[in-house]
Amino acid sequence: MDTRTIQVQPLSYINVPIGLLMGALACVSNDQDRYYTAGVYLHRYRDQLRIVSTDGTRLFVATDKSNDALPDFLEVGVIVPADGLKAWLQLARARSKPFGFVRLGYGAEQPRIEFQSASEDLTFTVQPIEGAFPDYRAVIRASARIKEDAEPTPISDFEAVGYSSQLLSSLHGVARAMTEEKQPAVCQLGHSAKGPNLFTFPDTPGAVLYLMPRPIGGFTPEAREIAEPAIAGSLAALRAHETRNRNWARSERNPEKRQEFLSRADGFAQRIAALVQLTEGAPPKVEGKKAGKVVRLQPRGVGDVHAPA
Repeated sequence: MDTRTIQVQPLSYINVPIGLLMGALACVSNDQDRYYTAGVYLHRYRDQLRIVSTDGTRLFVATDKSNDALPDFLEVGVIVPADGLKAWLQLARARSKPFGFVRLGYGAEQPRIEFQSASEDLTFTVQPIEGAFPDYRAVIRASARIKEDAEPTPISDFEAVGYSSQLLSSLHGVARAMTEEKQPAVCQLGHSAKGPNLFTFPDTPGAVLYLMPRPIGGFTPEAREIAEPAIAGSLAALRAHETRNRNWARSERNPEKRQEFLSRADGFAQRIAALVQLTEGAPPKVEGKKAGKVVRLQPRGVGDVHAPA
């Protein structure tokens, strides 16, 4: 007979915003083989509460700072199953106005998770999902242009990114789940065809959503014709930056500073090459009037770009 004693911690409670839970529930997986993603993962991150969910294509990440202290069980975290929770939260949301949160109680080795409405007249009890939640931070790190604190860094210009229409429609569903606004705003920070893309929700500042793009081709001739003015403008600005930095490098006597200017110029050259390649090598022509004459903005082709060796 196994006589080992298991230390069960008493229930410790935290406040969890209903809107963030609802947003996370909109992104849980229904894949039975990946049962550990069929719920919402809550854990401590930098002394703040993280609320995470994923269905393999969407990754929802939210941060809440409303709790003064977080209990020990959040060091490892707990996965709250989605079954039945959405319906209960909808009822608790009506009872919890104007508080906007529910209380979650759990403890290490506890057999249950307990939810209470802010008014404490509604209770919901579920068993936690056993298993380890996927390393969602690896997805964030995989995007070289986005830091984990969701600050965007420079990306390629006019990179063609594709999403399924169903995924784009789901953005509205996630935003609506978190707020009572009928037309909540969604903001995209940058774009990349090679890694996860970040979306934020201005009406819910603590939440972000990563979407995985789908492979698509470059500009169609029709789309390219519409985008020609913007493409030409970007090429002109990039070329000006490249030229300026190369001129600074020629006049700079300090070797370190000179190399810094050259590196910047090479970076602009790479972006020019990528943009020209995206538009299939045919530089756009945009007619405009200047000093009474018609001029054509025709940036140089790939062969003229001074790319780094």
